[in-house]
Formats: sequence, structure tokens, C-alpha cells
Amino acid sequence: MRVLQPIYFYKKQLTIAGFISLGFLLLLNIFAIAGRNSAKASGEGNKILTVFENGQRFSFKTNAKTVREALNAQKISFSKDDTVEPSLDGELTGTEYSVNIYRAKPVIIE
Repeated sequence: MRVLQPIYFYKKQLTIAGFISLGFLLLLNIFAIAGRNSAKASGEGNKILTVFENGQRFSFKTNAKTVREALNAQKISFSKDDTVEPSLDGELTGTEYSVNIYRAKPVIIE
């Protein structure tokens, strides 16, 4: 009968503890990343729009059928020279959208 040295059991316990610790840290990291990227939306509706404008980001819920209706409901104004992506008259058929607003700026040419 072979007797195992006590060091064998010690190494095995360290290996198991190491894998458990790494797994826990991996799960913690996944939850931290998921929480940071989720949008906090206010309002009511079944669609979430995240608007990016002048380096700012905000989200809201809506039941609007088009981007124009959703922005008007939130009292977000825009001029005919501003660029909005997706287009203002584009239909909202999905559940989540990113809307970019690029404001037109006056330019003086001398």
C-alpha cells in the first residue's frame, strides 16, 4: 500500500481553491461590465431609445412609431440642417435603438 505525502493533498487543495477564486472573479467581472453598459431609461413604452448628442447620452422609453415622434414627445428640438441617424421618418420596429443627433453649426467664410 502506497502512502501519499501530505504535500500532495496541500497542492490539490490550493489548485481547487485557485480555480474557484478565478471563477468567482470572472463572474464578478461579467456582472460589472453588464451593469455598466445597460441603459437606464425613463418614461413608459416598449421601445428604448438612447440618444447621443454633443457628447451626452440619455435614454427613454417610448411607444412612438417613428424617430421624429419619439424625439417630439421628449421635446427634443432639431432644425432642418441637423442630421439625425436613423432618419427622422424611419419606423421603430425593434425594441432598442441608438439615435445620433449631429447639430448644424453656422460657419462664416471670409
